[in-house]
Amino acid sequence: MFAEKCLQGVKKCYQYSDGGPHFRNQQLVYALLRKDKPLIPNIEFVINFCEPYHGKGVVDSLFGKYEIELEKNLDEDGINLIVDLKDQLRHLTFVDSIKSKSNSNGHEVI
Repeated sequence: MFAEKCLQGVKKCYQYSDGGPHFRNQQLVYALLRKDKPLIPNIEFVINFCEPYHGKGVVDSLFGKYEIELEKNLDEDGINLIVDLKDQLRHLTFVDSIKSKSNSNGHEVI
């Protein structure tokens, strides 16, 4: 994934998880956080867990908003390429930051 042109130059990757059992793979977490033998060289991973299944965290809210807006605004062909998804999410983030009149609501989608 990090070899893709759109992700070249990424130095840090933030992973957010609700901590559900299907996300608590100790081997994956260990592999991503190892400094002596990195799974993906030159990428620093920051792994964040929050309370499972409550659906009220910042990440749940953000992805819920994405889901609602994508369902309302997609044409009948939907999204077929990851680049198209990235563009749609960037647009939604931009519109949200304008609506809220806060630059803090805008963030990069990679």
